Amino acid sequence: MTAFGEEKYSTSETSNEGQPSSFWDLLFGAPDNPFLPDFIQPIADANGGVAITIDPLGLGEGRIETERDTVRFVAGLEGEFSNGWSYEISANYGRFEQNTFNSNALINDRFLAAIDAVTDPAPGQAACRSSGETPATTTPFNIPAYDPGYFSFTPGDGTCVPLNIWAGATGITQSAVDWVTRPTNTEVTIDQTVISGFVAGDSSDYFSLPDGPIDFAAGFEYREESSEALFDSFARGILPAGSPFGEGTLLSDVSGNSNLLFRPALGNANEVGEYDATARARC
Repeated sequence: MTAFGEEKYSTSETSNEGQPSSFWDLLFGAPDNPFLPDFIQPIADANGGVAITIDPLGLGEGRIETERDTVRFVAGLEGEFSNGWSYEISANYGRFEQNTFNSNALINDRFLAAIDAVTDPAPGQAACRSSGETPATTTPFNIPAYDPGYFSFTPGDGTCVPLNIWAGATGITQSAVDWVTRPTNTEVTIDQTVISGFVAGDSSDYFSLPDGPIDFAAGFEYREESSEALFDSFARGILPAGSPFGEGTLLSDVSGNSNLLFRPALGNANEVGEYDATARARC
């Protein structure tokens, strides 16, 4: 009889830096937006506003970090009986974990509210138009697809921070970045357990046929697998505290959107599943 075993562990980390999103169509600037450059103002006044084909530059340089860990253990016994029959029995366990961290995921309704700025007459400084009685807006060609509305905050609650996208990275303040973005985390776990064994030999101890003993092999295997994927609450469309629809409300129940982040038409849901199987074989 011989005992055997194996242990494996591997880990990897990757980091990717870039802008939070890069799939916006025209972003609108109304004539009364205080962030419009002077040379654009006459065009905005004459046409009821202007639009810019610019990605949300300078929003903290989005960073996506992915960590992967894999571990595997195998242990078993193998050998041969005194009559020459061979055998083996083993157990195998493996686990894979992946953690994806996004430092600056863009919150769709907040971003569109923040870039729609006006001048607050009292302090004479830029403020969000949504602080007043104003309908929510989207992009001219609805890219990304979005059902306009205020979902992650309540207009007039004083939380909205105006965002200047008309001066490039120099116009972006950290307070605006903190309000229109959110760190998110996605966790994926996969587990596998396998128990197997076999015995092989011949019938010479008991009987033989004219052409000799009968060779045989018999074995079994039990396999169990499970997986779990957990997404950020904003990615799942769960409304936060301060939402006009109430904390914990599902976004898809009150709008045509499925999540609060970029490309809100795409739905995400936590996923959990498992199965097991048993196999036997004789020959």
